Amino acid sequence: MTSLRRRHTQVSYNVDPYKELDSDAENGAIMDVDSGDEEFDPEGSLVKGKSKDGNHSNGGNDYKDDDEGDSDGQSEAFDVLSDGEEQENEDSGDNDDDEQKDASENEQEGKTKKRRAPHPGFAVRINRRPGLPAKSNSKRERIETIYGNDVAALVAGIKARDLWILDPVIPHRKNLSYTPFFDETQLEIVDLGNGEQTLQWLDYGCDKEEIEKFLPAEDSKLRCILGPLGGQKIITFSRFGICDLSTAHKGRAGHMLNAGGHVVGMDWAPNRPNGFQYLAISIKSPHQTVPEKSLDVPHAYARRPGPAHIQIWRVPADSARGTVAGKPSLALIICHEWGVVQSLKWCPIPKKIEDPTEIGHLAAVFGDGAVRVIQVCFQEEDVDKETSFARITKPLFEGNLPDTLCTCLAWLSTHEIAAGCSNGFAAVWDIRHTIAPENKNIVIPPHHYLPLHQTYILDIQSCFPSYPNTIVTSSMDGHCRLTSLFDPQADTILTGRSRLSSNSVAWVDCIHTVLASEEGTWVKMYPLRRFWSSTSVARQSQGGVILSLGASKCHPFVLAGGGEGEVIVFNPLRKTFHGKIKVYQQTWFQIEYSPKSDMYRIMEGFRMEKISFKSETKGSKGDGHSTVFEERGGITKVGWNQNPEFGGWAAAGTAGGLVRVEDLAI
Repeated sequence: MTSLRRRHTQVSYNVDPYKELDSDAENGAIMDVDSGDEEFDPEGSLVKGKSKDGNHSNGGNDYKDDDEGDSDGQSEAFDVLSDGEEQENEDSGDNDDDEQKDASENEQEGKTKKRRAPHPGFAVRINRRPGLPAKSNSKRERIETIYGNDVAALVAGIKARDLWILDPVIPHRKNLSYTPFFDETQLEIVDLGNGEQTLQWLDYGCDKEEIEKFLPAEDSKLRCILGPLGGQKIITFSRFGICDLSTAHKGRAGHMLNAGGHVVGMDWAPNRPNGFQYLAISIKSPHQTVPEKSLDVPHAYARRPGPAHIQIWRVPADSARGTVAGKPSLALIICHEWGVVQSLKWCPIPKKIEDPTEIGHLAAVFGDGAVRVIQVCFQEEDVDKETSFARITKPLFEGNLPDTLCTCLAWLSTHEIAAGCSNGFAAVWDIRHTIAPENKNIVIPPHHYLPLHQTYILDIQSCFPSYPNTIVTSSMDGHCRLTSLFDPQADTILTGRSRLSSNSVAWVDCIHTVLASEEGTWVKMYPLRRFWSSTSVARQSQGGVILSLGASKCHPFVLAGGGEGEVIVFNPLRKTFHGKIKVYQQTWFQIEYSPKSDMYRIMEGFRMEKISFKSETKGSKGDGHSTVFEERGGITKVGWNQNPEFGGWAAAGTAGGLVRVEDLAI
């Protein structure tokens, strides 16, 4: 009986970057992979191997394993044959006599077999992109669906694998390096300068009354329990107070500080290869006026200008060792009347800063619904003196949309910035056009204004440096969307809808993957070339909703902070290359808040734990519920230092105002 054989596509390269893939199990470079081995002939075609028990197997890992909770596990459509029937190709020259002869022989032997109807589970999926398989049949196909078939990209991907796949949760200091996909020759560096930015320097001694209206209450204090079990201490933080973690827990290379209020924005300054490391923080202003309830303008869509500030903290660094070298201090406070800064990000494009007084360009979304760019600098070179104060009245750049609010932002280059809006649109501005002398006093609209979502956009990220003109957005409509700005109407794709919207998305460049939360607790990754499906990589062990994700361009490790006060660290690269590899995560620390005693408690020293993504068995307790935690005990912002020399530094901000800064690299 004639049947069809599943064919493997033969791919040949002048340089075969997969040569070492088949020797992984032999040299011990890869741990905990399935037993099926694969072989490649000299021409590069795939040959089926045998498992240890002698049975044939495809030797590869499926993208989606039902026992691991992945959302996309559909199989490809094939002809279903009867048991024991051999699949073979029919020669085009076979004639009717041969077929009749075969049929008569089968009748004489009494072994005539009937073809069964295809199983419903093997129905063809019409929403698959042509050329991309529903399942991976080998490690080669798995890697190609991540990095494409370009040899240079594949070699860079294997380099990333070799650097970080053996590190389960924490990066090694010796392996910290900028993403291998970064190409400095493709950068367009534009010096924006300060344009017509207007900044007034203030003296706290003379202008104390004016400055205090922008700051939290001077007598505000926080009490927190720190230290290991049996040696805990109660630490009292004054406004902008600092505590060395080594005083409460020996061996900790970090500090806790009191930012003075609910942390809503936080980011490390890039392009600092040595010297002080700077951390920008924004908090909810205690002087902010809450607008009256109105049916015409809901609270989330109201413009709320008012006095607020941005904090710039300096952290001394040991450039030779890449570690924290001293106690942090508050370097600069920028006061303004534009409302609470809801999101802030430094320009991440690598460049050399010539001016010793300049820190960089900082973009932020303000309470009045506008996005602005500020050049942050000191009056003179920073030498760890007392805090400086400045009041800004006119920024370097201001983007405002009359019919909606900007809610989040992302840098695309040194001169382009993208912002998500409350109406589901995304806007992209070119700062050069706005600050050009010939366009003075002229309102320049965004050159892209795209309808991406049905409603409020929560977060936006650029896929820099590999794909700087591709953006990722998450919205209250439950979807995440990947969009190319080269052809935004045709080259765009959505993820499946989540019942709980993803509050944060992150781009991990070394594995070309987007990370987002699903159903609040799970962290799932969406590869760039397979964005329609997801793979689980981590979960909040306490059941809280993920509020912030932090990725780095110096390594693949990701931070996740939740509403229950837990911060976890994990490595999604392991799951990228091997679908059935063991997945680990570790809790950095956990914070709790007691309204009764008005006190915080921080727990640390957690062990690394293995995560299972198997679905709950019938009759067992599932995750069909969510717990509401105390707001002031939640982790609202997390982030890595983006400088390769200090890429192991992490920061986490809480809703209560405490911020933890620590070197996690080993």
